[in-house]
Amino acid sequence: MTENVHTRARGMIRKGWVDELSAAENEWLQAHLRDCQECARAADSTRALVSGLRAAPVMADPALVEITRARVQRRAQELREATERSRMLVVACAASFISGGITLPLLWQLFAWLGGEISLAQTVWQAGFVLFVLLPGLLGGAVLLTRRRTSELVHLKGAGE
Repeated sequence: MTENVHTRARGMIRKGWVDELSAAENEWLQAHLRDCQECARAADSTRALVSGLRAAPVMADPALVEITRARVQRRAQELREATERSRMLVVACAASFISGGITLPLLWQLFAWLGGEISLAQTVWQAGFVLFVLLPGLLGGAVLLTRRRTSELVHLKGAGE
């Protein structure tokens, strides 16, 4: 037999412990192991080694277990806080939408009345209305983005040290 056949058999022995061999591969390997004592011994020693490794108890360092437990708890807390913030954001958006739906028509009428009282062109008081409505949201978004960017920079700077 050539060395190539033995190399193939040993490769299949190793593969058999990680992946499932096809029926044809398994049949070929079993036939080869019946005929080749050297490969049969290699298969037996591999089987004994894997069985020994599976039987050996694995004990983690208690400090490692404690650190892992603490990190998992901290991450769970972060996820709970993120979920709570998301819920609060949904509630705030819903409240804003409802209050906007109620107050925007009244605010429109107020701006129209004020524009008429002080003799402003229609486009001027309408532009004022749009600015009045959109400016708080734009400013709030800018503040949130700035705070988020600042906290990311602080976090990155702390991680680099």
